[in-house]
Amino acid sequence: MKVRGINILIAGLGGQGVLLAGDIISRALLNEGYDVKASALRGMAQRGGMMLSHIRAGKKVYSPLIPKGRVDILVALELEECIKQVEYLKKAGSVFFLDRYMPAREAKGRKIKGPHSIIKSLKENFGNRAVQIPYDRALNNSRNVKTLNMFMLGVLSRYLFINKSSWFKSINETFSRNMRDDNLSAFSAGRNLYSTF
Repeated sequence: MKVRGINILIAGLGGQGVLLAGDIISRALLNEGYDVKASALRGMAQRGGMMLSHIRAGKKVYSPLIPKGRVDILVALELEECIKQVEYLKKAGSVFFLDRYMPAREAKGRKIKGPHSIIKSLKENFGNRAVQIPYDRALNNSRNVKTLNMFMLGVLSRYLFINKSSWFKSINETFSRNMRDDNLSAFSAGRNLYSTF
């Protein structure tokens, strides 16, 4: 079933595959026939610094950047980046977060919330719209820290209206043959574990 449009924000750190995850979602939405605009924002450090991927899809999309308060779904690969970006969410928005805590390099030396405080805040403010993905469990099932982004997309895929075939087509179009199997496996593991969260 088609929806009018959706705004998705992916947040994480350099090296976590934020931009790659954004590309895969964008391709999957294009495969569904949507007009898609996407944009990436990088923090101070290329590796280890803040990374954001904005994805907007609809019948016609004019700007790739999502205004604050307009995000339908926030996908976060790191806890501090998650709490920093919740202001982008709509009041009825949802957040999928990996409970991994590894603050960005530019955060060193300034006071930030600890992981337990962040998780508590997310649960209090978003209730069952805050979907916590345990890092250890995700890593165990994806079997590779480099494919955790794909595991998260697998979980997300159960919530979105995008057909399974469009996801798999997007993944196949994105990865070379020698990388495809590991990433498909991690995506499928996230999809299959959805009902247990």
